[in-house]
Amino acid sequence: MSAAKRKAPTHSRTLTPPTIEGEASGEAASGMGPTGSVGADSPTPSASPTPSASPTPSAFAPDDIRSPEWQQDFLARFRLEQTRIPERFRNKSLDNFKIQHSSKRSAVLQAARSYVASFNFENAPPNGLLVMGVVGCGKTHIATAVLRGVVLKGYTGLFYNMPDLLSDIRATFDEKAPLSENDLLEDVNRPDLLVLDDLGAERTSSWVNDRLYLIINRRYDSGRPILVTTNLDLGELSDKIGDRIVSRLCEMCHKFPEFPDEDYRKEHMK
Repeated sequence: MSAAKRKAPTHSRTLTPPTIEGEASGEAASGMGPTGSVGADSPTPSASPTPSASPTPSAFAPDDIRSPEWQQDFLARFRLEQTRIPERFRNKSLDNFKIQHSSKRSAVLQAARSYVASFNFENAPPNGLLVMGVVGCGKTHIATAVLRGVVLKGYTGLFYNMPDLLSDIRATFDEKAPLSENDLLEDVNRPDLLVLDDLGAERTSSWVNDRLYLIINRRYDSGRPILVTTNLDLGELSDKIGDRIVSRLCEMCHKFPEFPDEDYRKEHMK
């Protein structure tokens, strides 16, 4: 599989960040986002101050707004808002994933950190991850934390729970829907990293499997990785969604280390 070399800050094709009022010069922020700037097309605040003396930079925006660090943080926060990470998992990170003296959970955390650290498109597209484990073991925490880490490196990402994704696809069939099915599938294909959470939880049918194959195959063809979580093992997954889809996932993804066979939520219920 071949793919054009891509670097993190220039690949975010869906990113059109809001800009900040008060940047009169419209200076470019070197290396930031697809246009490299935070400038003139900013939303205006509801009420701008009218100081009696000469305006100071702090009257409109932080004093350090021109600093690369401020703009990098601003764009990172904007990209995170576009990921669709559920509210419950917004603050989940690799730093707050609890090991609880478990060697398996320690191996899971180490593998996640390694994946985020090595994620890039410099020489070839990165592989995806196939994260399997019992209900409640921490798969979604790890998946959202990995996505967060990748986005904070400057890449784009998207999270979808499988039943929610199928529901959104069905909604495009309404004649008043703002998006067509193809528009939605293109939006799912575009980010650098796609997380499909809880694969196998959906009711299957030929229609469901056709859409799932379209999503996975488009990302395969375009050289964009996918992170999949599931409660099923490979055999059960094949029975659920078919050998063709599972085979393609196995080609695209590394198998993640095993989680402990326990429901972490039940075991550590307060």
